[in-house]
Amino acid sequence: MRAINLWMKGNPYTSYGKIQLALCREFEALGVRVNLRGELDKGGRRWLADNLSEGWVGQHQNGRMAEISLAFYKPQDLINQDGEIGKRLWLLTMSESDKAPSQKWVRSINAHYEQVFVGCDDLVGIYKEAGVTAPVAAIPLGVDFARPLTLPPHLTPPPAPPRNTGRGEYNDRDGHFVWLTHSNGDGRKGAERAIMAFKMAFGGEKRYQLWIKSQYTRNNWLAGMDDEQITIAPGELDEGEWMELLSSVQAFIWLTHGEGFGLTAREATVAGTPTVGTQWLGMKDIDQWGYPVRVERMSPARFIQAEANDPAGMWADADVEQAADIMRRIAGDYESAKMFAIQGRDYLLEHFTYRKMAEAIAERL
Repeated sequence: MRAINLWMKGNPYTSYGKIQLALCREFEALGVRVNLRGELDKGGRRWLADNLSEGWVGQHQNGRMAEISLAFYKPQDLINQDGEIGKRLWLLTMSESDKAPSQKWVRSINAHYEQVFVGCDDLVGIYKEAGVTAPVAAIPLGVDFARPLTLPPHLTPPPAPPRNTGRGEYNDRDGHFVWLTHSNGDGRKGAERAIMAFKMAFGGEKRYQLWIKSQYTRNNWLAGMDDEQITIAPGELDEGEWMELLSSVQAFIWLTHGEGFGLTAREATVAGTPTVGTQWLGMKDIDQWGYPVRVERMSPARFIQAEANDPAGMWADADVEQAADIMRRIAGDYESAKMFAIQGRDYLLEHFTYRKMAEAIAERL
């Protein structure tokens, strides 16, 4: 029987946590024996009980060690564990600049790991150029963490607007058109460029609003935001609340400076929401499922925690003027934008599922 050790926390509020938990679900369906290692998050325990069975964690935690161990994100985390860690070490990680990872990571990977998985094709070459000698493979990450994924009736293309302007513009009952973006206040997610594009497109038009979802608002630039068109939405959301938020707004904009995969924007599309984003690195394929914004220029990456990237790395600055034009076009013909989002959703659910991701790993076991 195929088996794998997963070194995981399984926090369902984080991207890596979603990957870890979803892989447990899909490996179980594929008949791959999972041995849980590491300090499992309380929320992860609950998720596994709800999605597999009440006794699943107890049956799969700290059992007989499999030959292969899969670590997530930081290569050093697994190496620094006490006790047995497995004979063969694999790593699933991501980076967000044109030079990655840091040389500290390169040395750790080359010394201990025999296989590396990343979320997009371009990172394969970037890792090789950095000096990673282990095989690096791009595998399809998943967008279907939430279940079920059937579209509720309110996510289907809307009928004629209640107060039609004659140009097919969207108007909800309150007359508001809400854009959503996401930021943790660290700069990489590009919220500052989303604000610039939003203001360029809709500045002074109060019926257009921009919401910024952020888990963290203390001690960063988001804390000082004071604008009648912009609302900061702090705090954590569980998966149901997150998908509900994504589906309740009219559109999503993410002028991120760099993504290894771009899960947040893809989830917005899966929720049926028209999505605008930077076409670079992990989101190079956004023209298949959303509205691509070209890269205006490359600039020095300003990471707060940079080990996943080389300090000399560059990241992408999206073209704000083009983004503003796209935003106006989406608001001007919302029915078409909504139908395009549904088509993008179908594309993502065909090509990016956690089952495909688990199969890509399992076939190498």
